[in-house]
Amino acid sequence: MPFVKVTAPTSTPISLMEAKAQIRELNTYEDSLINSKIKAATEMFEQYTNRALVSQTWEWTGIDWPGLIWFAGTGAQRFTWPVDTMIDQAGWFMLRPAPLATVNSVKVWSSGSQQTLSSTQYLVDTKGMPGRMRFTGSLPSPDDRADAITINFTCGYASTDVIPEDAKEWIKMTTATLCEVRQQYLTGTQMVNLESYMNNIIAKYCLPF
Repeated sequence: MPFVKVTAPTSTPISLMEAKAQIRELNTYEDSLINSKIKAATEMFEQYTNRALVSQTWEWTGIDWPGLIWFAGTGAQRFTWPVDTMIDQAGWFMLRPAPLATVNSVKVWSSGSQQTLSSTQYLVDTKGMPGRMRFTGSLPSPDDRADAITINFTCGYASTDVIPEDAKEWIKMTTATLCEVRQQYLTGTQMVNLESYMNNIIAKYCLPF
C-alpha cells in the first residue's frame, strides 16, 4: 500500500518575505499568488526527492507486518514484503518521506478489534536517510483486511532553520520562476538557463525509493 500524507505542513520552507526578496516584489497585491507558488515549488521538491522539508504526518497501511519472510528449510531464499517498499537485509522497514522525526503509533486489526502496539515491540532509527523501523518479538496475527496494519509517523525537519540552505535556494528560485512564467509559451522573452544549476541542487537530495 502507498504512503499517504494525513496532516499537511502548517508552514513553508521559505517565508513570503524571502520569496518577495528573490522576485524583487515590493507590492502586496500579489502576496496570495506568491504564497501559492511557494507551496507549489515545495511540493515539486518533496515529490521529486522523497523528502519532507517541513514537519508533517504520514501513514503507511498494509495487509501484514512489513519485513523479511524466510522460506522454511532454505538458507538463502527469501522475499521481502511489501515488494513496493524498501526493506534491508536485517528487516528494517524504510519510512518515507525523509527525514523521519518519530513513529507516533502502530495499530493492528487482530481478532476483530484494533489495538495499538507497544513502542517496546519495535525499534526506530531516525538518524539515517531515510528513517527506518524494525519489529521485534511476538506480534499479533493481523486480520485479513487491506488496512490490517497502520503506521503513523511524523517526518520533516524540526524547523526551517535546519533546512539545508541550497534546498531553500531551490525553492526560492523555483517560486520566482513560477511567478514570472505564468503561461506555457512566451513570445519575445529571453530567460537565463539555470537548469544545470537547479538539477545539481535537487539531485543531491534525491532518495532511491
